[in-house]
Parts: sequence; C-alpha cells; structure tokens
Amino acid sequence: MFHKRYMVVTKMVDLVAETLIHQIGGDLYERGGNIAMSNVLYYCMPTFCGEERTDAFIGAFVELIRYGAATHKDKFYAAGQEMLRASKSEAFKKDLMLFTEPALFDRWYFDFDWSALDPAIPALFHQIVVWGNRKADRFDVLHDRSKPILASQETFEMMMAGPGEDSKLIGTDRRTITFPLRARSISHGDSGDHPQLQVADLCAGAINHFYKCHVVGLSDEVSRAVEDLGCLDWGDNFVLPQPYATPEELGTAGTNGTNGVDEMVAYLGTKRSNS
Repeated sequence: MFHKRYMVVTKMVDLVAETLIHQIGGDLYERGGNIAMSNVLYYCMPTFCGEERTDAFIGAFVELIRYGAATHKDKFYAAGQEMLRASKSEAFKKDLMLFTEPALFDRWYFDFDWSALDPAIPALFHQIVVWGNRKADRFDVLHDRSKPILASQETFEMMMAGPGEDSKLIGTDRRTITFPLRARSISHGDSGDHPQLQVADLCAGAINHFYKCHVVGLSDEVSRAVEDLGCLDWGDNFVLPQPYATPEELGTAGTNGTNGVDEMVAYLGTKRSNS
C-alpha cells in the first residue's frame, strides 16, 4: 500500500537529499534519517508553507522527474522559492535548502526516466524479499502485465541469485533483507488467464478501499468487513506517513549491519562486469 503524495516526498528525499549528502560523505539512510526527513517534510511543508504552495511544489517535482529539466526545472525552483517566501518558520527554510537551491541542481539531477516515481518497482522488490524469507526453495514470480516492471525486468534479473549462489542478510535494524533475491525468474500475465492474479487483485482492492475510507474519515460495510476479517494484517511494509522522526520511534536505532544500498550496488557492478 503506497500513499502516493507521501511517496513523492520520500522520492524527493531519496533522489535529492540522499544524493547530495552522500557526496559530502554522509549517510542519510543511517538510523532511518531518510524516513525521518520524509515525515518531517510531509507534515511541516503544508503547516509552515500552506497546502496550496505545497501541492504546487510537489506537483512541480513530479513534472520535473517525468518530463525533464529543459521544460520543468525553472517551474520547480520557482515553486521552491514560493515555499521559502511563505514559510512561517525561519528554521524550516534551512530544511528546504537542499530542494530549493538552484546551484545544487547539477549535483543531484540526472536524466531520470518516467519510472523513477512509479511504486510498482519498490513494491515488487519488497514482495520478492518477503517470499524469499518465507520459502526455503527458490521460486518464480508471475506479475500482472506492467510497463514499469517490463522496463526494469533486466535489473530485477541481475539482482537474483544465480544457480547455487547463496544469499546473505544485508542492511541494518528492521531494514534487513536477504540478497541476492531468491526468485529465479519474472514472467508477466493477464489476470484473465491466472486465478492467482485475480485473487491478488481482489485482496489489493479490499485494502485500497479501506484506506480510501480511512483517509476521509468515513467507513462503510465493506471497509468494516475488511478490518474485521483481519485483512490489514496482510501487509507489514505500507508506505504511509507517520508523525515520527526519532530512530527510536521509527525502529531504526540499530547500528549493527551493513549499508544495504552500497551492498546491492557493489553486487550489480560485479555481476555486470562479469557478464
């Protein structure tokens, strides 16, 4: 389950802030700093700068990533300047600096493709990790036909363990995963041909309906049934905003382990050089 507005904020933190902080030797992922920053921005931007300006700023970021700098860079930074002018908090202006300073643009912006903001890719990655932890044997993935997944299939296949290759635990605190992925393959199908995909659609629709009701503060017979049947227990990694910002609140206070992103990048680099 992805809260799309919040997901855009997390992508802004990931693509902009994490990149810039990494360049000066910092690690925003350490102790959940990326999650804390995302939560702070999500709740504080409309509070200090206003809902309308925040909507314009987030929308301008989406258009910049989707359509490119040539046509949307100036619009994004113009929206950022409006955020700074409107901010009721001088301290919060410093929190916005990484996202609103045009001089930093060339240090974080690359020619992102249209799939950079699509939730389907991180959702599938997480599902493969979950099933890799549940099953002792390797398994094949069947996904409903999806342009983002088709476009990223080669990368997914590069992240899968080869025949006889062991996987190991990487990451830290509650964000550990088994890698390389334990799936053997990804194929694509239509729900009309596969009952499993029909059931998955039904389950996803039930959860989606509950949260749509929850967001507007209403409930109906279906949303109450979804809750009473325990359907909310099906997911443990929903991408939803929470008013938490400390490692203790976020469950990211652990310091033992490895930087999972660095491990995955190193693995892919080795695999590509050997292929």
